[in-house]
Amino acid sequence: MTPSSQGEIPGSGIGRIIDLGARLPFSGSPDETDFGDALHAIFAAEFLNPDHPQRREAVQRILRGHKLEDCLRSEDVIAMADRFRGQMQTHFQPKRVLVEVPLEATNALGQRIEGFIDLLLETDDGWVLVDHKSFPGKRADWAAKARSYSGQLALYHEALAKLNMPVASLWIHFAIGGGLIEIRPHGNA
Repeated sequence: MTPSSQGEIPGSGIGRIIDLGARLPFSGSPDETDFGDALHAIFAAEFLNPDHPQRREAVQRILRGHKLEDCLRSEDVIAMADRFRGQMQTHFQPKRVLVEVPLEATNALGQRIEGFIDLLLETDDGWVLVDHKSFPGKRADWAAKARSYSGQLALYHEALAKLNMPVASLWIHFAIGGGLIEIRPHGNA
């Protein structure tokens, strides 16, 4: 089972919302896949080595590699990454941060679950799972869009439980829009 191919779970709920500030400005009509892949690579690099002396050059290289150098300014991307990383520290105080984590588990029905988790934060309360999305929509559309990923997050949750990694919360990060939305796959309870 591939987590990213799972649909919305009926009755899934929305929890907390964390505002990350301004939208990420971009111009033109960038390819959505390239945009998402570039943002994933930038977030991974920023969490692995946030104070790298050549951050700007690294971000520019990633943008160029995805043909986005005319759509995004590296300064804007770095500011967005800094706000995101700062909020993760403020809200969750992670003891450990893992990026682009390969995941493989077998569920109770004998089905194999395989995928990659964008960001895992180990906290005193358990693991916080964050999935980055490049959805450019308005804030008014975030809740519905976030719920559409509830099946994906539920499958990640199930796989982590099988690996004895208790999950404290599940989040969708709307990188372009500037916010995080907590997803509760099985309602608000």
